[in-house]
Amino acid sequence: DNVRCRRGDKIIDGKSFPHEKFNPDSEEIVEEGNIDDTKSVYLYSDFNDDTAGSVPSGGKANPKNDDNKVAVAEKPDVENKSLMISKGADGDPYIDFSLSGFNAASAVFEVSFLSEDINSLKIITLKDSSAKFNEIIRIKDGGILSVAGKNIAEYEAGRWYKIALVMDYNNMTIDVYIDGKKTAEKLPFANLDFDMPSALRAQIIGSSAAETVYLDDLGFY
Repeated sequence: DNVRCRRGDKIIDGKSFPHEKFNPDSEEIVEEGNIDDTKSVYLYSDFNDDTAGSVPSGGKANPKNDDNKVAVAEKPDVENKSLMISKGADGDPYIDFSLSGFNAASAVFEVSFLSEDINSLKIITLKDSSAKFNEIIRIKDGGILSVAGKNIAEYEAGRWYKIALVMDYNNMTIDVYIDGKKTAEKLPFANLDFDMPSALRAQIIGSSAAETVYLDDLGFY
């Protein structure tokens, strides 16, 4: 299963379909997922140009203590790197990426990720200019994947998953694609008081055990 993905693999009538890159053999196009190919890319990284062991370019990491680590890792291999967030015991390590300038009616967020366990909470949230958070992805205890606070699928440790979220800011809803298949639609935002996002945060929280998660092909556009 090739987890590497690139923006704009599928372009029809001048429009790109970011979620379609996850399943290039699929011919199913979902109209509400259309994103104009001329739209700005506010965030995209496959981490391959970053140095292993360093904080990725554009990211602001806070490991919280010396037992935790937020850095680029040679996973799945030396040429195909990813972002590792590793929690030792105490503290909740995180990294923020700026989404400065975003102000649009819709957006697509995409990520590939692998968690080595299912015993802790790994979350990806959006943060607005007033420091309000809007949770978009969470891996919960016991192997449950939730989006916008809604349980949508079982999660298996040690396996790469590819997720795309099509976000409608007019109606404050999310459509969910997992490994190229539409899994849920029109989920309401977890925080309906949320404004336009200014940053994206990935974090491990809520456990005293050692935990590690890897993120790859991180994009917001």
